[in-house]
Amino acid sequence: MEFSFKGKNIVFNKPLTNLDKFVLKFTSILERLGIRYVIISGYVPILFGRSRDTEDVDLFIEQLSAQKFSGFWEAAKNEDFRCINAYSAKQAK
Repeated sequence: MEFSFKGKNIVFNKPLTNLDKFVLKFTSILERLGIRYVIISGYVPILFGRSRDTEDVDLFIEQLSAQKFSGFWEAAKNEDFRCINAYSAKQAK
């Protein structure tokens, strides 16, 4: 697999897996809303080609105001993401 660095990004030349597509779809919401994030832990080695028993994605995001979190919640919901622990942004706080 080939990769290069472009600014703060790593550019990969590889076929996208379903997990890659999931991550790109989710992080595109964060980017569109100007929410800073960093991907950590399990997905990072998977991205670089390592296989794992579980395919999970962990990330840190900046602290959000209630208003910004509600906007994120609605944007994620509109892209068919669901939260299994809460049914609304207010309940998730």
